[in-house]
Amino acid sequence: MPWRAELSRLQGIVCALQAQVYTLSPGTTAPGDAIAGLFACVPNSIAVGDVVCELVAGTLCDRASAASADTAAVGVCLQVVNPALALIVYNGELLIFSGLTPDAIYYLDVAPGGLTAVAPSAVGQIVQKIGRAKNSTTLVVEVTPQFMQL
Repeated sequence: MPWRAELSRLQGIVCALQAQVYTLSPGTTAPGDAIAGLFACVPNSIAVGDVVCELVAGTLCDRASAASADTAAVGVCLQVVNPALALIVYNGELLIFSGLTPDAIYYLDVAPGGLTAVAPSAVGQIVQKIGRAKNSTTLVVEVTPQFMQL
């Protein structure tokens, strides 16, 4: 895609975010009260639904993991805009999952980018709440910046 077309497309996404209109691609939506941001990411490292961390504060993200405090979560990927840019939701409802247990609390998993309904428990791992399942397909994202290191 020529750079001007890509720039125009990205400007449209930013305008939509500022207006809190989150219809970015077919089937990918978040309610207007969601808080989200565009992040540069390690190329080809993030997929929709991945829990992400900041590698460089506010500028670069990758998949988060409870294995280390260095990879604590900041949000969940709503859409991969291109291989090096992703829309990350910090707070709000995401209707992109399947198989969630309604009303269960979900934590950052040890597996990079993952969620788990069972809090990590090994020494050195972190326990960080990511959100609560509203139903089997919707996660109410409430990433807590605080976490407990075991």
